[in-house]
Amino acid sequence: MTIVAGIGHSMDCEVRKEVVIALFGKSDSSRRRYDLDMRYLLLILFFLPTIGVATSAPVIRCVPSGDEVIAGVDLKEVRRVWLSWTNAERKVVGLKPLVQNAQLDRSATTWSRFSQGRGVMSHQRPGQTTYYDYPLITKWFADLGLTFKNVNRMTYSESIGYGSYSCTVNDCTQTLITALRSTFDYYLKEKKRSSRPHYGAIINAQFQIQGMGVAIDSKTKRYYVTTHYATAISSRPTPVCP
Repeated sequence: MTIVAGIGHSMDCEVRKEVVIALFGKSDSSRRRYDLDMRYLLLILFFLPTIGVATSAPVIRCVPSGDEVIAGVDLKEVRRVWLSWTNAERKVVGLKPLVQNAQLDRSATTWSRFSQGRGVMSHQRPGQTTYYDYPLITKWFADLGLTFKNVNRMTYSESIGYGSYSCTVNDCTQTLITALRSTFDYYLKEKKRSSRPHYGAIINAQFQIQGMGVAIDSKTKRYYVTTHYATAISSRPTPVCP
């Protein structure tokens, strides 16, 4: 402050020269070094935010779908057909169609692939003793970031199935669809039964979304299919990568 206050109109040229030298150095070479240092400093300050982003941990913007690559199969078409079967049944009883949901596709695929890995298709999660342990399955969904809206005491349902599958041609999409139809037809056979958990999920008026996942065991030539139905997702899970 004293230097700034001392620089006034009353100062003669020699005094001003001394002040300038005190501020910027005693020679032209000193001033050039000062200017160069300032340029380096400005460059560092300019690129510092970029450097910070580059060295920080990457931000997870989406999670993998987990879909298995099945040779010669268009999984998108398989899911479209499976959903069309479901909505055809809902239309018969006057219900609105379900909407395919990527989060439920992922959860269904996760369970199908797990089941294929252990060679058993079941609702039983690791550590589960009863066949359909709702609290434990709910926790399993929560671990995937999924919780569901409770509508008239309904939240979600899981239907599973397995069957034979083998294909040696280039386009196996229709072959898999035909094989999967046997599981869907099994669900439809429950129509006239007093206990109809699979068919009941298909025509549940509270459900709005559906996801389907399939895994193939090439050694045993068997498919494992899971369908997840739900009211609505109440949590905010990380989006599934396209």
